[in-house]
Amino acid sequence: SYYLNKKDLQQLKNKTSEDDFSFGFSLNNQYKIIEIDLNGPAVNKLQEKDLIISLDGKTPSFDYIQHVLKYNNEIVLKVLRNKEYFDIKIKKKLIKDSLRVSLVDNVLVLKIKFFKKNIANEISKALKNTAYTKIQIDLYNNPGGILEEAISLASLFIQEGKAIELTGRDNSILEIHYLKKYCEKFLETPLEVLVNGSTASAAEIFAALIQDYGRGKVIGTQTFGKGSVQALFSLGQDAIKLTIALYRTLKQDIHLKGVTPDQII
Repeated sequence: SYYLNKKDLQQLKNKTSEDDFSFGFSLNNQYKIIEIDLNGPAVNKLQEKDLIISLDGKTPSFDYIQHVLKYNNEIVLKVLRNKEYFDIKIKKKLIKDSLRVSLVDNVLVLKIKFFKKNIANEISKALKNTAYTKIQIDLYNNPGGILEEAISLASLFIQEGKAIELTGRDNSILEIHYLKKYCEKFLETPLEVLVNGSTASAAEIFAALIQDYGRGKVIGTQTFGKGSVQALFSLGQDAIKLTIALYRTLKQDIHLKGVTPDQII
C-alpha cells in the first residue's frame, strides 16, 4: 500500500501520456543496473553493473523502487561500484523513444521500452508500412506500463479469445479482459518475443499471451514475475493505492513465477 498526495495523483494521470518521463535506467531483480538510456538523465552518472544499496535513504525492494520511479521527479541513489560507494542524484527527463523500429535481414525488429499510450497503434502502422519475413519484438528490460496496450498489441497477432482474469483474495474472478476482435490482424508472419529477468508486468502479459495461444516463440530468460493489480481509493485530494488482485492469462499464473521462455538463451 502507498499514500499518494495531490502531486502524486497528478503524476499518475500524466503517466498515460504518449511520452515517457523517465530516469533512464533499467535494473534487474538483484537491483543491479543493466541498461542506461543514452538519451536519458542517468547517462554519465550511472554505470552498468552499479549495485543499488539504497533509494532515497531506504533499502530497496521491488514494490518500493517501482513506486518511487513512477511518482518521484528526483531520486538519490547510493550505489556500490568497484568496492566504492557513491551518492547519485537524478532528475526525471522526457524520453520520447519508447519504440524503436529497425529492419535487419528482412526481420522487423520492434524494441519496446515501455507500454505507453497508443504504442499498439504505432506498431500496427509499422507492421503495415514495412516489408519483412519475420517479426521480432524485443521486451528486454521492459518494466511494463499500460496493461490495455499490451492486450491491444497481443490482439494484432491473435484472432480472438480471453486475455486475462483478475482474481481476488479468495481466488474469485473479479474481471475478465478479452483480446480485441475488430482490429488489424497480422496472423501469418513468424513471430519471436525476446524477454529477460527485467521483463515485467504488462510486458510479461504480452509474452504469456503469445505463448498461450501458440502464436510465436518466446526466447530469452525467465521473466520477473509481477502479476499484481493496484487500485486507488480517494481521500479527497489525496489517495491510497492498494494491491487488490492478481491477474493470470489463459494458461499462466505470472506473479512471483514469471514466464518461462520456449527457448532459453
